[in-house]
Amino acid sequence: MKNAALFAVLLVVLGCASGTQSSAKTPPIDIRLEQVNTTPDMYYFAGPVNIQYQLSITNSTNETYRLRRLDLRTISSGAYSLRTPASSMNVTIPPGKTVTVNLSAWGRSRGGNLHTEEPVTIQGTAHFEGPNGNFVKIFQQMLSQRG
Repeated sequence: MKNAALFAVLLVVLGCASGTQSSAKTPPIDIRLEQVNTTPDMYYFAGPVNIQYQLSITNSTNETYRLRRLDLRTISSGAYSLRTPASSMNVTIPPGKTVTVNLSAWGRSRGGNLHTEEPVTIQGTAHFEGPNGNFVKIFQQMLSQRG
């Protein structure tokens, strides 16, 4: 029993240590997701809805990076849910620049007047390629559904 508790503590300590090391190596790339061309009245009926986004990636380094893959999903209840497969991408982000990419995905509206203006929280996982190897950047964005 003591060995199991000691093993659990050791796993937590190692997990924290490895998380610190990997975040220190991640370049300062800023990602912002915005929802565009939608209004709350499109969520009145339950069912599939097409949602459009703009993904802005800011590279504040002096090296070029490339977005290779993107995965978006909702992480809480809201006006709609989103479960998209990872999408292959090929977006170059030059040093000191911001690049904006238009995206479209199918979501599922919960329907009903009470849910139409609920905010939606999206978790994104962006896979990048850079001069020092590949890395993953996870981000979250809360999107308001008020018109």
